[in-house]
Amino acid sequence: MRLARRCRFTFTAVMVLAGHASAAECGTDAPAAAGDCGTGRAAPIHDTGPLRLRHAELFSIEYFPHYKILTVRVAPQDPSPLRYLLVQCGARRPEIPDIAATVIIPVRSTVALSNAYLPFISANGAIGSVAAVNQHSHVGDPGLREAIERGEVLEVGREGNLDRERLALLNPGVVFTYGDGRPPESLAPLLRLGMPLVVTSEYREASPLAYAEWVLFFAAFYDTEGAAAAHFENQSRRYESLRRLAANAAPRPAVLAGGSYRGNWYVPAPRSYTARMIADAGARYVFSALQPDDQAHETTIAISLEQALAYGRGADIWIDTMDWRSLAEARSQDPRYALFRAFRQRQMYNNDNRRNAYGTNIFWEAGLAEPDSVLADLIAIFHPGLRTGQALKWYRRLPEDAP
Repeated sequence: MRLARRCRFTFTAVMVLAGHASAAECGTDAPAAAGDCGTGRAAPIHDTGPLRLRHAELFSIEYFPHYKILTVRVAPQDPSPLRYLLVQCGARRPEIPDIAATVIIPVRSTVALSNAYLPFISANGAIGSVAAVNQHSHVGDPGLREAIERGEVLEVGREGNLDRERLALLNPGVVFTYGDGRPPESLAPLLRLGMPLVVTSEYREASPLAYAEWVLFFAAFYDTEGAAAAHFENQSRRYESLRRLAANAAPRPAVLAGGSYRGNWYVPAPRSYTARMIADAGARYVFSALQPDDQAHETTIAISLEQALAYGRGADIWIDTMDWRSLAEARSQDPRYALFRAFRQRQMYNNDNRRNAYGTNIFWEAGLAEPDSVLADLIAIFHPGLRTGQALKWYRRLPEDAP
């Protein structure tokens, strides 16, 4: 449920930030309070036993009568994972030790502090629960954009500059955010307010299907596991079919990715989502040997331009080319880009083919959650004979000059 514009609050900001609030007077379409189940709702019974994940390594779910325990890790052998207790509305809360947050489910009011969560929430049929996002201009989801234009979805800022008063007034059922194993320090005031803060680590998964399987993580909050499992199964089937198509394609082009920013060249890590996608699309990633063991779950690594030239000078194709709109723009930022063969051969592709009304590249919202369609694009780029006539969805070939 979204926040109604007619909602009238009867408490002061000082009382909110102290954690003492009086009742809010709202219309019936205001977001439900964290423990509001509606009238006459009975807590359902869940089958016991763990959810069997096929690809994801960084979360797990255990089911018990009337509650679930969801565990999040930043690495497969994380010694101190975060555990979340998801309790069916109307059920008694069990006494479980070492719980990072308790969430009443199914969640009816969601705050998403990263737009990367939106496709997962949408796939679970719960996009209408989103009451606030970090920044309106980053959102690409069409339904949510319409709600933003109607004033039904609030903007609460980024982790370092959150509107804590606005968040407290919302009283959301869950706040999704990301962190390196723990909530960012800037979110500590939300924890002191008792807000149900859930930290995710999907961006650290090492394969495209592992990332996409996080749709089941979000399903746990909305009691929509069945629909989420069917959604993921369809994606997985399409992805595997495309991977098999490219498996024996020849020749396998050498692929360069990333670009320079403030003196460092930032590239997808060799064990990252992007590197795995390049391999599954039938190509060779030129930086595949660069990642040390102590960075096994880093998604991006920084190298020097000299290293980039040593490994990628002769690459056939260059993808994920920062935010350049054209070859001329790239050349203007650093003339040395012309030293790369892929630049000279005009074989440069960026994943910014789809942008929202504010010009934001929505690949980083929706593309990562659609590995099958991204893989189809890359196969069409690396092996055009296998996908003849296919229009690219996420990627575009950089023109000489900006369009």
